[in-house]
Amino acid sequence: MAAKAVIGFILLRVISAQVLYNVTTPGNGICGTIHCRTLPCLRSIDSCVTIVGNFTFIYFGRPEEAIFENITFWNLKEITGYMAIYMVPELDSIGQLFPSLARIRGRDLLHDYALIIYDMNQLTEINLYSLLKIDRGGVIIYGGPNTCYVDTVDWKSIAPHYRHVLSPTSNNVVCKNICMCTDDARFNNCWNNRKCQRYIEGPEAMTCHEQCLGCRLTEATDCTLCRHYTYKKQCVSKCPNNTIILEENQYCITEEECLSLKRWVWKNRCVIACPDNYIQKNITTDKGDKVTCEYCSTCKEYCGNITILSLGSIQAAHRCVYINGSLTIHIPAVPEVLEEMKIHLSKIQEVFHYIAIHDSLSLARIDFLPSLKRIHGKILKDNKYSLLIRDNPNLQTIFLPNVTENLQIDKGSINILRNPMLCMSELDKIKKTFPQLFNGTEDKPYGYGLNAYTGCEEVPLGVNVKQVNQTSAIVNFTPLFSNNMHYTILYVRIPPGESTSIVPEICSKYEWRAIKAPDNTNRVQLTNLRPASTYLVCIESYDLEEKHLKRSSILNFTTTVGKPEPPFLMELVADNPHLVVLHWADHVDYLPHITRYELSVTLVEIYPEDVTARNQCEHLDDALEELDEIWQHAVVMRPPPNYGKGCESMCGMLSSTPHGAMVEEDFDICSSIGSACNEVEELPVTNTSLGYFVRTLSLNISAPRNAYQVGDLAPYRDYRFRLRACTKDFCSRSTRGVVRTLPSKNADMPSISTIELIKPGLISVSWTPPKVSNGPVLAYILKIMPDKNVSDLGTLQTQRLCVPSIQTTAVVQFEKDQNYTVQVCSLTLASQSGCTGRKKMSGREYFLEFTSSFHSPDLTWAGVFFAVCLCMLSVLVGFLWTTCRVRSDTVPLVDITSSYRTDSEPPIFSLLDFTPSLHVSRTDLIDS
Repeated sequence: MAAKAVIGFILLRVISAQVLYNVTTPGNGICGTIHCRTLPCLRSIDSCVTIVGNFTFIYFGRPEEAIFENITFWNLKEITGYMAIYMVPELDSIGQLFPSLARIRGRDLLHDYALIIYDMNQLTEINLYSLLKIDRGGVIIYGGPNTCYVDTVDWKSIAPHYRHVLSPTSNNVVCKNICMCTDDARFNNCWNNRKCQRYIEGPEAMTCHEQCLGCRLTEATDCTLCRHYTYKKQCVSKCPNNTIILEENQYCITEEECLSLKRWVWKNRCVIACPDNYIQKNITTDKGDKVTCEYCSTCKEYCGNITILSLGSIQAAHRCVYINGSLTIHIPAVPEVLEEMKIHLSKIQEVFHYIAIHDSLSLARIDFLPSLKRIHGKILKDNKYSLLIRDNPNLQTIFLPNVTENLQIDKGSINILRNPMLCMSELDKIKKTFPQLFNGTEDKPYGYGLNAYTGCEEVPLGVNVKQVNQTSAIVNFTPLFSNNMHYTILYVRIPPGESTSIVPEICSKYEWRAIKAPDNTNRVQLTNLRPASTYLVCIESYDLEEKHLKRSSILNFTTTVGKPEPPFLMELVADNPHLVVLHWADHVDYLPHITRYELSVTLVEIYPEDVTARNQCEHLDDALEELDEIWQHAVVMRPPPNYGKGCESMCGMLSSTPHGAMVEEDFDICSSIGSACNEVEELPVTNTSLGYFVRTLSLNISAPRNAYQVGDLAPYRDYRFRLRACTKDFCSRSTRGVVRTLPSKNADMPSISTIELIKPGLISVSWTPPKVSNGPVLAYILKIMPDKNVSDLGTLQTQRLCVPSIQTTAVVQFEKDQNYTVQVCSLTLASQSGCTGRKKMSGREYFLEFTSSFHSPDLTWAGVFFAVCLCMLSVLVGFLWTTCRVRSDTVPLVDITSSYRTDSEPPIFSLLDFTPSLHVSRTDLIDS
């Protein structure tokens, strides 16, 4: 009840101290800070898309007048400060009011919290189902006896690294409904039994357009939030030239809109305060008075007394250089407080009164005052101390060395007591700085005080570490001459780039492991270590009789590298018909040890027997099989957490090849390289070619590097890429991917070699295959058409003759003398648009010469000869028709039905542009 009263008092004080401040610029939905106490005030935010500031709603009207059934603010998506709702009767769902609210930035906090929903007796659910991200600050949802689905939301994914205070699960029967959003219990997080939580990170993250930070589930380009900038409710990568940037939410606005927000324009930004080393200045121009920021090399920011109790109060000290008063720090257990203090207190150089740091559970070190140079001591704490550091249970170090060595104290003494983790060696560093020490009798002015930390007493145990292999090491030590001693080995892994100046008791995200040493032994084996990792190790000795704890010095060692983990292929993108771009990330543990990469590129073979296994000419009218839905031109992966991060925009490669891109979340490396994860894989060592292009390629790439381009690849062919990382002695397993190059517009072009008239009615056509093709040639199509005037084309159709890919000649029979054109097209995996030009040939002269031979005096014998030939020709045509119904070398060049059909009717048969089913066996595509 006490906590409830405190939070309620804070909220009432905030709302009573401020009036409604609602600024909306026309047309763009940008509003200023809003504090509402009535329904009319609440309805005024209907046009707000973003609130640049804070939003608070505490209802001061009569409960029976609070009607929310028809009040919904569909436009509001973002609040840059905090959001607080307190004591609002008759409201059963926050999501009913704000169904589109997706982001709370938390630039301003209310006592460390960005979302506060408190003391709501009728509230049955939160249901902010569009909420994706709280950038800064924690969550309080408390004091709602009927509020369900509070603990079914994963608040840590929405507001990571901050504290969340939630009501206990209600015993109400309604709250016992369990929603099952997914088959994976880790992600069964619900706003209610209808709405499931959505994620912008992790395996369950939404797949959205690169400009989106969240989007509609049914449309990846309809952004809920913008990743970069927002211009007229649209997401853009940069602001247009005629706009400026509103810093709080990265909106692109006009200068007039900025001024309407009571701000000013400076360096293409809409600001409410000048940055560091600049001061605000009013100037007069031809267009009137104007506010700007002017550089000041000597100006310093003066502040009064500063008391830091929360994240919000830390931020208020951001500009302080001189504190004309005292600096008091009393921080409870607030996550991320050290990082916040490093950012906002780093400019403080001088304190005119005193510094007092007490009862701060979260402080492990005082390295957040790197610029501190002087404490004047004009007014002293308790009339004695210019520096007081007391009752900080986790404090281990005081100032940074540059501060300790150069700090000037004009007046006053120090009082450093009851800091059980602070060793005497740290106190000795600061002792010489102070001109006087208090020698009172009420307590010790200097030293451990109560609860002394005996772990500061180091004992020489002769600790050394001997490595067994990459994952095991043996710790040897020299035991003390006592039978009552127990020894414990403590060790912890330090991730790359982290500080090694930590001790076991620190409140740290890194957990020390402990192994009790067996009696009468001086060696302990550490197992399950990670290769290529740095560990800290020490030994604690505990005397059973004296109840005294001592510790050895902390020793660090690094495990051997061994066989590195494989790199992670983030991008495998075909940039053009002959070029593929690779981007990869290395495992962070092995990155410093990688010396080179081995890259293998292999063409996925398509053998001639696979091409001829299916008669493509028999399936010209089948539906087109969409091969691009299976074999992609771009594969994009997001690396796991233990791998280095790639570019946020996936390096921009996909913008040029959006079609056929497959984007996936991170997955297990082992599964991506095949089933034999421990198999030693031999990569090709020879380079071979396929005509002008690469068949196999083996490369050594020097480290450090995370991108490479491979050229001279065949167009529209599948290539297998294998990449492995190598140290000086070992290479990793290979990570692999298959990608198809883009089709070439200049490929698939055969050329006609000859067209000959063998005799009247027979045409012989020969051609040469295309020099470059988009995959293998599956078949050839001969297109033959009489060369008629346009007016005669109504009764004529282009006739097609399909021949297998192994054939480069064809004999075509025509039925009467014509001028005609011949065209040869190649059918490949990509298209059937690669055709030669049309070539003309006339058979008229040959036909006349042949018919003149029939003007013989003996017409009887001529008639008999003609009848016999006609009979034999009929038998031959009938035989060919029955044995080869699909493909025939006899192509009639006139429509034989034209004699009894009017010209206004369409032809009785129409050979449309065919859409062949291109099917080729891929026996070599996937390794066994």
